[in-house]
Amino acid sequence: MRRGLSPREWQQIREKEHSYLGEAVTTVTPFTGISSNALAHLRDEWISFEDDLVRIHIPAEDSCNDYKAVSGAPGSNELPIQERRTEPCYYCKTTGVTNQFENLQPVGETSSFLCELILHREIAAPAVDFLENVFNVYGRSEIGVKPGVVGEAARRVLNSDSEGNAYPKLKRTAPVIYAYYGLSPNDISQLTAYSKSTAKAIVGETPEVNFENMNTATFLRIISNNDPATISKLAEKTDLSKETVHRRLTHLKEEDRVSVLNNNPGLPPATWETADDWKEPFRCDDCGYTSYSLSGIRLHKKKAHKKRA
Repeated sequence: MRRGLSPREWQQIREKEHSYLGEAVTTVTPFTGISSNALAHLRDEWISFEDDLVRIHIPAEDSCNDYKAVSGAPGSNELPIQERRTEPCYYCKTTGVTNQFENLQPVGETSSFLCELILHREIAAPAVDFLENVFNVYGRSEIGVKPGVVGEAARRVLNSDSEGNAYPKLKRTAPVIYAYYGLSPNDISQLTAYSKSTAKAIVGETPEVNFENMNTATFLRIISNNDPATISKLAEKTDLSKETVHRRLTHLKEEDRVSVLNNNPGLPPATWETADDWKEPFRCDDCGYTSYSLSGIRLHKKKAHKKRA
């Protein structure tokens, strides 16, 4: 199992200006794990834009693209001009037996048909913005490019010599991003093209993120999304032990980032909620140093000012 991009690597790529397809493969792909074939054939009738979610329903098979890009696709950040196709694209003509789009989505070492991918508007905002722009602002009916062109866009984005390795690496970034945001393997399997076991394997081989040691910002975000929440609920959401959750809550309470309600023995169980400023970085009162990591700010105080963490 190969790794995906780390959160740091993905952020560095996102800071650059990309072409139309470059934007697609750095937003939609890392938040869904969608195949290059499905992305190239992605069309409005597969997408449901809802208040909080965007659902992408990819059928087992469908017709080839109705349109093809005739300009602007390789390097421009403008949507390419499209014209109607008179015959299926090369990919659809030379693969399978239907001469049309077939959704053979690799998952781990096997293949299975994809049914639904889900984008949360808040977490997956870059991907949602791209799809809104293409399908709602510009009113396109489909992405309308060839899978090979999508792969080439991925190669340019990653400055890779191998087109065949670039897109899969972007695709494998989906579990990594969601793990970074604090989602469990089960949550990831509900949102992306990956199973729980495959999500665990990819995250396990990708640096800077894991399911056991999620960062402070992620932990606080989970509390905020579920507050007021019990320790049992937070343990379920984070895949951490109740003891670990309680220890982290205690540390955050000392920093006034969370508060506890019903903190009495017995029932009902204590519930926790975030403070109004939970998104703000931790700050050193002595020098103004800031960090979004509770461990980071405590380590700074200990090293720079010899203060007890």
